[in-house]
Order: sequence, then C-alpha cells, then structure tokens
Amino acid sequence: MKKLPIGRDNFKDIIEGDFYYVDKTKIIEELIDRGAYVTLFPRPRRFGKSLMISTLDEFFNVEKKEKNKKLFKGLYINKSKYSKEQGKYPVIKLNFKSLKSNDWEHMYEIIKDRIAMEYEKKAYLLDTLNEREKEFYERILRKEAKIEECESSIEKLSQFLEKYYNEKVLLLIDEYDVPIQTGYTRGFYNDVIGFIKNLFGNALKTNDSVKFAVMTGILRVSKESIFSDLNNVSVYTLVDNLYDEYFGFNEKETSDLLKHFGFELTPNVKKMYDGYTFGTQEIYNPWSILNYAERGDLYPYWINTSADELLRELFEVSRDKTSEMLERLILGKDVTIQFNEKVTFLDLNAAASADAVNVIGNFLLFSGYLTICDKSEFEVTGYVKVKIPNAEVKKVYTDIISKWTSEDAKMPSQNLYFLSKAILAEEKEKIEKILNQALQSMSFMDEHENFYHGYMLGLFVNFLNREYIVKSNREAGEGRFDIMIEKYDRSVGIVVEFKLAKEDEDLSKKAEQGKEQIKNKEYYKELELDGVKNILTYGISFIGKKCKVA
Repeated sequence: MKKLPIGRDNFKDIIEGDFYYVDKTKIIEELIDRGAYVTLFPRPRRFGKSLMISTLDEFFNVEKKEKNKKLFKGLYINKSKYSKEQGKYPVIKLNFKSLKSNDWEHMYEIIKDRIAMEYEKKAYLLDTLNEREKEFYERILRKEAKIEECESSIEKLSQFLEKYYNEKVLLLIDEYDVPIQTGYTRGFYNDVIGFIKNLFGNALKTNDSVKFAVMTGILRVSKESIFSDLNNVSVYTLVDNLYDEYFGFNEKETSDLLKHFGFELTPNVKKMYDGYTFGTQEIYNPWSILNYAERGDLYPYWINTSADELLRELFEVSRDKTSEMLERLILGKDVTIQFNEKVTFLDLNAAASADAVNVIGNFLLFSGYLTICDKSEFEVTGYVKVKIPNAEVKKVYTDIISKWTSEDAKMPSQNLYFLSKAILAEEKEKIEKILNQALQSMSFMDEHENFYHGYMLGLFVNFLNREYIVKSNREAGEGRFDIMIEKYDRSVGIVVEFKLAKEDEDLSKKAEQGKEQIKNKEYYKELELDGVKNILTYGISFIGKKCKVA
C-alpha cells in the first residue's frame, strides 16, 4: 500500500517516497500544445497548485535531467510525444507560499531571501559571468542589492541562464498573490504592489530569455496593474473548461484513492467533500479527501485557517448588505452574482457598498467557499449562480451566523445548551421560556417575518453547529424552515413554521395554526424521503419581543 502524501507538495519526494500520486502530468502536454507565454491558474488553497508547479520543475529542469528520468516512468507524460522535453530547459522557481509579515520592511527581507535562495542554487553561473555581472550576482546572494536591482533580479538570472545553456528559461511562480493579500490585511498594500509589479514586469514584459511562465494564486489581481503591461497573459479561472481537470480530484480519482486505503466513496463522504465545479468537472477537495483517507473521520479538515477569519471580517463589515445572502446560502439556496475574474483585494474595500454581494460573492468563489452551480446565463449576461459546495464549508458560514445571533441575543452558552436539549426533548414550555428571555434582551427588533426567521435560524445553527446542518429548506413566501441534523446517521429532522400575531391573545392560536400547517401541507415529506425517522415539528408565533411555541 502507498503512503498518503498529506502536506507534501514536492513531486520528487512523493514519487521517490512511494506516496500515492494522482497522475496530473497531462497538464505538461497541454501547456506545450497551447504555447501561452504566461499562464495563470487562480484556484483555491490546497487544491494542488504547488504540486503542479513542482511537477513542472522536476520535468523541465535541465539541472535535474539525468536523475529525474525515472520519476515519470508509468505516468501519462512519459508516453506523450513531449516526453523528449524532459530535462531540456533551465528553470527559475519562486515560491511565495506562506510569505507573511506584519510590515513591508520584513516582507521585503523575506522576498529578498527567496530570490537569494534561487541564486544560490545556480551559483555555478558565477564562473561564466564578467566582473560587473558577478558583482551584481554576489550582491543578490548577500541580500545587499538595492531595491531596483532586486526588481530586475529574475530578469537578470534568466539572461544568465540562457547564456549558459543556450536555451530559453521557464519561469514558475507559486502563490504569487500571498504577499499581496498580506499587504492588504497588514496595511502595506501599495509597497508590495509596487515591488511585485516591477519584479514581474521586468521578468516578463520585454525579456527574450523567457520561453514561458506559469503562475498560480487565488485571485487574478489584474486591476492592481501587475499584469497591465502584459497583453499575453492567459488566465484560466473556475468557469473555463480548459485545464479544468488538473486541480482537485474528480469522482473516479477520489473513488480509486479511497479504495486503495480501504474506504468507500459513500454518500456522506460525497456530501462532506464534493460539490465544487471547475469548468465541466465535478471536483472533490483533495486536502480533505487525503485526510479522510488517513483518519476515516468525516471532519472539516480544510477550514479553520486564517483565510476563514478574513471572510468573517468581510461579512461583519457588510452585515446589513449580506445577511440575506448568508441566510440563503446556509439554507442550501443559490445566490446570483456577476462573475468577475478580475476581482481584487482592493475591491474588498467596497464590501460595505451596495455591490457587497457581488464583491464578496466573487471573493468567496475564487477562495473556495462557494462554487458555481449554474452558468447557463454566463455567456449572455455575465451572471452565474453560486452556492456552498459541501457540508464541510458550510461550517464556516454557520460559525458566522451563530456568532451574530449569540451577540444579538446576548444568550449565554449554557442557555443555548439548554435550548438544544429542550428542542430535541420537545419541551415546549422550556423552549418558549428561553426564547422569550433572549428576545427581551435584544436592543433592536425588526417585527417582520424575515427577521424572526433569520434570528431563529441563527439560534438553531448555534446549537447544531457541531452536528452539521446538511438539509434545510425555506419556501418563498412561507415562514418556515426545515433542518435535518446528522451525526452521519440521519437521526433527527426538525420542521418549524413561523407565524406573526397582531395581538397578544392571538399568539397561541397562531402557533397552533403553524403546527397544523406543517401537518396539512406535509412539510416533513422531503425529510422522510431523505430517510429521517425522527421528525420534530414546531409552530412558533411572534409579536414584538414575545413568542409562543406549539
């Protein structure tokens, strides 16, 4: 049995270490066939971008020609007509992954160090340089070069390599936008943008020593003018069918991997980690699948990172504009946004504007927190429908809405615990008491059905957070939602119908009407079809800061 390559993104280490490898080497053939000068792949984190860059390096790099021939034995590219391209070109590889700092001065030092490391790997070039070139090279190595020299360092290195090998250079840049995102969040955005623009511009604009370049990131970041001087950048985003199979695992790849490690691709695994759409491909989260294959636990492996914190901040800034969007997403509905492959970190400043849904929607899409579920109108209107891809990612959204509700209601955690117990035990008087206490503590009330619906959804999410809401529904024009709670055994379903009362004395009657409506219209049928055996039904009526439960 192979070993699991969790946390490994070095192609050579994976092959030589006898780790399980999903063959994506056909991308080499496709890159050569298409012949783009600069190819940019924006994809979510941990979907195989770094491994792809490493694969290209190990295949093309002339420095590794002889010792790397055996690495590709049995893989697609070894049978391709382009197998002869193996070990033919000098390669410059820059990795901006995990490049983070609290200020520009420190960030700049880290970037200089990354560049110096690439120069160090190619120190054999020193013997072929004239004195002026050698002095420049050594200043880069010692990290004593002026900023202008650092900005031209990749251009110069490619020229030195072409002269030495008499072959043009391949430039590989992984996670190019990490320093840009860090600059945005830490307040030195303009500094990092200016440097990166000049570094890439010098390396790619008029540099005849580069044969082609491949770059990866999360966002395209074009409005920042990083690529403004380059009119030959080919960008392949989530809507493009080209290259759609090379990041993440498709269903067959997922099934084969799980079988190798003794697991089956069950409906629950699919529900937890599937759901992404890249081009025409249905994609599983590779990071989560690998971790599941190791542990066998259906756990949200991909979330709980610093990126999640940025999303929470964005929703908080634009809460009044995006609360309805967030509610629809949590309820399993789609949201329509205008697709913008050029969304930038600067656009996030507009998150609190009227265009908040489009800005945040695109950022969530490119970051992997949403996926396209319908692009039938894209070619005509530019709009796509997006939704939460799976149960794992939904955890981030439920965390946000539960935090909001806890803050709004000022409900202590022990009360939420007691509320959850009361709901599951059908203790209606206790439910009613806890909800009325929470409503009394709120400083703001919007006496509309949507407010109570969103508020109650938040409370339910709060106590069900660790159970995962995997099935929920809200009918347009009707004040109800259904929730199925899973511990992966389809154990409990909850259907709630909301009613608004005009007078206090109508509260009990309205609550009973809600309960009766659930029965008469068989709102529970969908849950029954999903295999839920235990279905709880509640009618809840509201007036101002009072409620009644039936």
